[in-house]
Amino acid sequence: MPNRNKFIGVNRLKEALGTDQVLSAYLVEKHFHLPLEYCQLVPGVHIEYCMVSPVANDALETQLVPLMGLKKDFTLRFTSDQLGHMVGAASARLDLNIPPAQWSCSAESLGKGNAPDAVATVDHVRLAVEYDTGAYRPQVIRQKLRKFSREYDRLVWVSSSQTRTLALKRLYRSTLQQLGLDLDVFTTSRWWGPL
Repeated sequence: MPNRNKFIGVNRLKEALGTDQVLSAYLVEKHFHLPLEYCQLVPGVHIEYCMVSPVANDALETQLVPLMGLKKDFTLRFTSDQLGHMVGAASARLDLNIPPAQWSCSAESLGKGNAPDAVATVDHVRLAVEYDTGAYRPQVIRQKLRKFSREYDRLVWVSSSQTRTLALKRLYRSTLQQLGLDLDVFTTSRWWGPL
């Protein structure tokens, strides 16, 4: 990558980290084309390794993942579950190509309240984003689907597992139809690394 593109990538990375607080090295390389080795040299970007379980109750998926943030010791401020939720929500923002300025994330408040993990306003459309590792019980999913579909114009439910996404589509097809939502509400993000 020419130096100019790296400079642009670094500026975009810092802007994203200012909003998302934390990103995985995999997402940084995928969306900003900056390899981990290069990011280690970027002033103001801190890299820390954290054990995360992106898929609830799946010990096989627990792994050590390089994460990036703008604050030193950022992994000490949050639990590994909070960090995973924050990166999962950030992954949705990046996949949906939503600019940081139009995004508000509260994924670090994992398990507190009934608000979506993130909210965006794009072209006057209010979007709710929920990140799901597979730990939600069916009644919680139905409650959130109903609440978010009433309060927001659009909903994106991001799962950390393709198997989970397919199951959600199958199990909540009738709930989605009642709410006037399409099955594309459910999607998958594998933010910790490739398959």
